[in-house]
Amino acid sequence: QFEGLNVAVKRLLPECFHLVDREVQLLRESDEHPHVVRYFCTEKDKQFHYIAIELCSATLQEYVESPSFDRRSLDPVSLLRQTMAGLAHHAALSL
Repeated sequence: QFEGLNVAVKRLLPECFHLVDREVQLLRESDEHPHVVRYFCTEKDKQFHYIAIELCSATLQEYVESPSFDRRSLDPVSLLRQTMAGLAHHAALSL
């Protein structure tokens, strides 16, 4: 939890420490985009860096593969458009 919110925590291994600052920068720059997860904070200890991000209700794999998943009337075409909009936003920032 972060400030009372349930969050997802991404744990980065030492060999990926050099990527942390860039990933956090991209997340911060994308904070207003409706199809990119929110960034909350970064912490580190002797073994790992941790990035707290918005906890999503499901993974893309669950949405696609689980017949019992409640899609909340989000049709596959809309899901694909939203996913691609988020990816395109990140790709534009990475240039």
